[in-house]
Parts: sequence; structure tokens; C-alpha cells
Amino acid sequence: MSTALKDVPALRVYSYPPATIQVPCAICAFPESLDYNRTYGPVGADEAMVPVLVVVSKVFERGAQKKLKKFCARSGDSSIKAALEAFTYTESDIVHVNGVTIDVYTINEIDYLAATFQVQVVATG
Repeated sequence: MSTALKDVPALRVYSYPPATIQVPCAICAFPESLDYNRTYGPVGADEAMVPVLVVVSKVFERGAQKKLKKFCARSGDSSIKAALEAFTYTESDIVHVNGVTIDVYTINEIDYLAATFQVQVVATG
């Protein structure tokens, strides 16, 4: 998924959770869940829920909400949802952004405004 986000303007992309960050950035986290054989019995598709965290700036920085808004849009050049869903994947059949949660995240003792995108990934055996 990190490759799908490489063309989003003004966004650093981390393929895994880093020790330190530079904002704005997207962090492709480890899957929260994995359901085997989600469809059609033992030879069916497997489904994973993968969070993608987008961190924009320190929480009280002027313009923080405006920065986050463009990444949370349904469509457009800066849309995380559009970038993830439009990409052509070779190892999964479906990649769908189910929703987004906005919150304050503390990373290295700094409070950041961020959004967590819940990404559903489905792949056949």
C-alpha cells in the first residue's frame, strides 16, 4: 500500500512504523486482523484489516485541520482513499477504505493531529 501513496503530493510514506517521523506522513501499519477463508470455504479469499495512519502536524499548529481535510477527502490528488483504491495491486484482489477516524496521537512525546484509515484487503488463496 505504501507504493499506492507515493504519488500523493506533499506526503512522506513509511512502509512500516518508523522510530521517528517527519510530517506530513503516512504510516502503513501492521494488519490488525486477518480472517482466513473469508469466502467460499477452505479455498476462499482471505481478508485483512490494515490501518494507514496519516499524521499532518502538531495538534495545535495553525492550519492542522485544513492539512488533514485534503487527505481525508473522498477524491482528489491528495485523497488517501482515492490513491489506495485506484492503485493496481498484484497481490490482492480488493483494497477498499472502509472509513477514517481522526484523533490526536502522541509520537515521541509530541501530540500530532492524525487520521487512521481502516483499509480492507482481500486476496484469494
